[in-house]
Amino acid sequence: MNPRRILVIDDNQDLADGLSELMELHLHEVDVVLTGGDGVRAAESKPYDIIFVDIGLPDINGVECARRIKESGSDGKIVLMTGYSAQDIPAQIKDLDDTELLTKPIDPALILERIN
Repeated sequence: MNPRRILVIDDNQDLADGLSELMELHLHEVDVVLTGGDGVRAAESKPYDIIFVDIGLPDINGVECARRIKESGSDGKIVLMTGYSAQDIPAQIKDLDDTELLTKPIDPALILERIN
């Protein structure tokens, strides 16, 4: 498995740090930001292979964040994460190519599967 460049956008510092540690244990390069705005700026500043985005961000919601990242030209895969009911989210992301949704709590094996 080749090391990947990964961005984690989640306002829960503990969860973001836990995801980062898991990914770094598998030799991936990980950046963590805590707001959607910072996530968009990070994705504009360098390319990422995979971007994990929490739906419930404090400034802009994760779907809008993912949309802005895609509009900025990023071709990284986006994985949205939510602890809320996910019923209406698939309809909101159907136009975002290479985007999927995981529901929290997320099994670490699923995270690693999405990276590979």
